[in-house]
Amino acid sequence: MIKVLFGALAGDSAGAGQLRAPLQQIAFGVLLVLFLLKEPLGINQIVDRILRAANRWPFARG
Repeated sequence: MIKVLFGALAGDSAGAGQLRAPLQQIAFGVLLVLFLLKEPLGINQIVDRILRAANRWPFARG
């Protein structure tokens, strides 16, 4: 990413393909960090919450 940015600042033409791949990786990393901040126990907690809700479904009121 740094090479592409400094290359663009120096006057080299950086194509859209060169910029898109690092931006996708950065976006994926940011989404991953946000997910882990919101759900520290990860997917396991989400699945556990769904299974507990399914077990008590007929009796749950809210």
